[in-house]
Amino acid sequence: MSCSIRRPMIKDAEEVVSLSREIADRYHVENADDWVKACEHQDVYKRYFVAVHDQTPGIIGYACVRPDIPRQPGLGKYRLLLGVKPEWRNKGVGHKLLEAISHELHGMQAAAVRVRLAESKDIGFFTKRGFDEYERMLRLQADIAQCDVSGLSSLLDEQASKGIVISTLEAELKYAPDCFRKLYEFEQELFTIWPTIDPVVPMSYEAFRDQLNRLQDVHDGYFIAKDGAAYIGCSYVMRKDSEPYGLVQGLTGVLRRYQRRGIATALKYCTMQYARQHGFHSIETASLSHNEPMLAVQRKAGFTLMEAEVRLEKRLISSE
Repeated sequence: MSCSIRRPMIKDAEEVVSLSREIADRYHVENADDWVKACEHQDVYKRYFVAVHDQTPGIIGYACVRPDIPRQPGLGKYRLLLGVKPEWRNKGVGHKLLEAISHELHGMQAAAVRVRLAESKDIGFFTKRGFDEYERMLRLQADIAQCDVSGLSSLLDEQASKGIVISTLEAELKYAPDCFRKLYEFEQELFTIWPTIDPVVPMSYEAFRDQLNRLQDVHDGYFIAKDGAAYIGCSYVMRKDSEPYGLVQGLTGVLRRYQRRGIATALKYCTMQYARQHGFHSIETASLSHNEPMLAVQRKAGFTLMEAEVRLEKRLISSE
């Protein structure tokens, strides 16, 4: 049975978002506004297509691309979201959608197209079409009731004996009016050693400040390691919108000259004690599979693997 591929119309928006959430789980189209903007050509970096069949009501598949690194769209690396209704799979629909998107990307002089998939999904569709794995993200979870944080006090004493004190953002706001700026400068230094394939593109200070303000209900769950007045490490948690008793781990990191001293472990234990004291049941986090030092910290703190996210890339322009 054949299908046709066309560009989206405004009326498609809600249907596509609903289909995407139904079949793609974590890897879905965010909202209908993106589709409306695409139809009105308001975003030059995004492209969308839908698959339809004359004898089947509604949309049977979709494909869209957007910059993989939103703060640096000019790099030419795009993230692909592609979905097909289960009853239409293995009938060429996905192949046609991918062809349409690929043709569009060539016209945009894109350098590469990327896709993220749960490890349990069949990635053969993409590897047969020139995609190769470039990294893997591990998603982990800690069951707070099962985690032993009884050693936190001794960890904090050990750090204090070395001149390292762990504070919270809530406390720093009372005594250090410039703490937002200090945290921003700390993160900029930290990201220069972050173990990612692509360079980390820093956000502006204003965007960073706004992000911290949005976390104000968990400022006491934002832990900062200090050497004197200098910020040298941090770990924080955020509320999980979909689970009232769940938290999501934000950034955990320590400056290179302070690494391998147990500071990250102490920070991680602080977030887990915070979760227990405030009645939360779990914390989710993620680490790149090649970041073995952080994975060791996660395992020591009681995190276990939930799933692996496979990241694939197809080069469109030679890097030579």
